[in-house]
Amino acid sequence: MKRSIAILISIAFAAACTSRTAKTDADIVQDGDVPVPDLSEVEGVDDAVVVADDDVAEPDMVSEDADDTADDDALLSDADEPTTISCGTEPFLAKEVSAGESHTCAVASDGSLWCWGYNHCGQLGTGDTVDTLCPTRVGNNTDWVMVAVNEQNSCGIKTDGTLWCWGLNNRDQLGLNDNIDRHVPTLVDSELPWKHIMSGQNGHHCGIKSDDTMWCWGWNVDGQVGIDSELTSIPIPTPVLGKWQSVDGGHGHTCAVKMDGTLWCAGDNWYGQLGIGEWGYTDEHPDSYRYFLQINDEKDWAQITIGWANNCALKNNGNTYCWGNNYHGQLGIDSKNDQNAPQIVDSPNVWIDIVSGNVNSCAIDEKLLLWCWGSNYVEWGSVGDGGYEDRLTPVNIMQDTTWQKVSSGGHYSCAIQEDRLLRCWGGNEYGQLGLGDKETRRIPTPLMF
Repeated sequence: MKRSIAILISIAFAAACTSRTAKTDADIVQDGDVPVPDLSEVEGVDDAVVVADDDVAEPDMVSEDADDTADDDALLSDADEPTTISCGTEPFLAKEVSAGESHTCAVASDGSLWCWGYNHCGQLGTGDTVDTLCPTRVGNNTDWVMVAVNEQNSCGIKTDGTLWCWGLNNRDQLGLNDNIDRHVPTLVDSELPWKHIMSGQNGHHCGIKSDDTMWCWGWNVDGQVGIDSELTSIPIPTPVLGKWQSVDGGHGHTCAVKMDGTLWCAGDNWYGQLGIGEWGYTDEHPDSYRYFLQINDEKDWAQITIGWANNCALKNNGNTYCWGNNYHGQLGIDSKNDQNAPQIVDSPNVWIDIVSGNVNSCAIDEKLLLWCWGSNYVEWGSVGDGGYEDRLTPVNIMQDTTWQKVSSGGHYSCAIQEDRLLRCWGGNEYGQLGLGDKETRRIPTPLMF
């Protein structure tokens, strides 16, 4: 078998993060200093480095049989659910948030950028590699509008449409045409304004510009960049044919929605995550699908979101469909069977936003209520309802609270209330919840700074 379900998500990039000289504040490039060369300029890129199957990490596939006798509706006691917040006295009001594997970044209401959690590769953008347990400001600017993070790097967009990235760069994931880590936000492109950026979990990025063109770069061993290239990494933003409205990426695949409402995916298909009705690969495609394939012939798709090897997509009518890996019930279809084609999440709700994490998914309905499903493993509590049982269908989180945004990462989530108060919950082994400690939270907990 190409990948074993028993593999834990334990791959370490310590050597990669420390083997190159990282750029710091003094090395930040200014607007206009970064050329965007043609792909022909990088035809000589070494593509000999390929990750062996045994080196590919998969999300935690932890048996939960021992939790079956846990009280399904039990909330943690005060001793188990810390209530003392040590990061400050002011509530963190946010307008954007992105939850990664073990670090988080958020844009505050004033446009300032803050990050916290794991920082071994400089992915927090604070100029060092020191982990932080509390929200830590990135620079002094107040012109950030969007941020997207993955395992070891981050990217953001400013009000002028410029794109900036930082963190680990061993796989060309920063799009800077080199393999040097950056510990502070570094300009990638300042030509045509960017309006959307996503960070795939294993080191690739895609973004959409103001003219609806999509550009992708970074790690491409499974063909997830989608440009039909055999290169294992693409060092600069490279255009993907078509006009696009939504894009997201997982560990080894990417899916995107075109302006005409059609849905397309590229890359790894081991769990059926491309949604094309097949498992793994075929004789025609023995390795992966290195270009975008259309999923069915429907033209009413509006949004795509991807976890590790699981996807959910929103249609124009508010229905949500999910497919791919379903080990923790993160597809929300009342089973734990993997699916190789989109399956409707059976719910009376009309959804307006949807997000997939590694082991759970969350959505906001037309009444601005938050619903989550998937893993509730004892060490994570990823669903956020305070329980210990996996939730195979959507459950309402904090019933009297209304929300505007949600983001799910490795084993945790963060969401922004309608009043812009930021709350996080789930696994917290690196301080990625931003609450001043490393204790798990099983219910949404407000951040202070």
